Amino acid sequence: SALADYFMREYPSLNDAREAVVQEFDMSTGQSNDDAVEVGGDSPLLFSLGDFQSISASASEAGLFSSPPFSFYAASASSSAAAGTSPTARARKFFTAGNSPAASCWLRLTRIKPEEPPTSASPAVQHYLESWASQRKHRSYKRLVRSLDALNHAPAVDASMPARKQKEIRAHLKKCKRHVKRDSIRRKLEPLYNRLFEIAQTTKAADAFEELILGLGNARMVGDDDGDGNASVINGPLLEIRVEVELAPDGALLVRPCEHTGVELNRDVVGALSTDREVISSLHRAVGEMETMALSPGQPGTYSAMLKRIAVEISSGGRFVSTQSSAYANVNPGRSVDRLLVTDAWCFYHRPKPSSVWARDAQTLADLVSKQQAAGSRSLLSSIQTPPMASLSLTHG
Repeated sequence: SALADYFMREYPSLNDAREAVVQEFDMSTGQSNDDAVEVGGDSPLLFSLGDFQSISASASEAGLFSSPPFSFYAASASSSAAAGTSPTARARKFFTAGNSPAASCWLRLTRIKPEEPPTSASPAVQHYLESWASQRKHRSYKRLVRSLDALNHAPAVDASMPARKQKEIRAHLKKCKRHVKRDSIRRKLEPLYNRLFEIAQTTKAADAFEELILGLGNARMVGDDDGDGNASVINGPLLEIRVEVELAPDGALLVRPCEHTGVELNRDVVGALSTDREVISSLHRAVGEMETMALSPGQPGTYSAMLKRIAVEISSGGRFVSTQSSAYANVNPGRSVDRLLVTDAWCFYHRPKPSSVWARDAQTLADLVSKQQAAGSRSLLSSIQTPPMASLSLTHG
């Protein structure tokens, strides 16, 4: 396994979620929304690679963890390894993990247990810490040893002190630094683990209302003014794969694609970008031929070719920028773009199942029909100006 070394900035991290908005597009319903939708809280977005940005380097620090707290695994069926193997055989191999559940997953996320701060009974260590607190005018040294910045600027150990005592003090400070780093990573990963665990429980049942989705590729563009001074803002994933979560014996969450599922275009984002049916149909067929087992969010090269094709075919002036390229450093995620910009960023989110949306909108349409009949309206279609979106797809699709 390997830690991913690229980060995405299109989707805000959970820490900055309350200050960010995604306009026009609401992934929780798959419908357009004229108002700004706050990301965070009840947002459908669970997390993206951006949430791992601040902890990747620390988590991979030698000696900090016996095993990485999160790992992105390579695609099960690379083009070279898959040569001469049927898709059915590759799928069977991917979903049959044997004694190693992590062998058939994309992401492994561990729940790190809280630990007590290190203590020392050494009189030399106690005297050093109390003297340090006195110099900083702190009542206790406990706050100092829980701050990485304070530990990095701790007073130098007295060179005239016996070597054994110097060693004890330095060893204790080293333990404190290790504890602070581990606890910092734990506090950042715990909300991600908890959200994924909670959503996984609600999507596991056969009659579950929602499903968990991996969105690959990010499309961002500001649409034309609608005449009222409002411009639609498109910001969402292009490719979708339904995923499931398994709880490993050690408590880790294993994220993998659902069995018998495939890759699909995000119809709402693509529909907002283009109305050319021929182009969209061609892309639907091409995406439908992609093999789920040959993709991995930790390997953008496994799906970037399709994103490049979508960028140039679906919009004139569309461009693709890899998050690993030098050009990506010039991409400002907070600035609006009037031409389609596609990156290989990804995110996990949840949404209502299509069957649930259809049932809801069919009921809404039935209510509208009943009201018009009760009112004695002769022209039903003219009186229902805005039927529910799923109803349109059922009747006209």
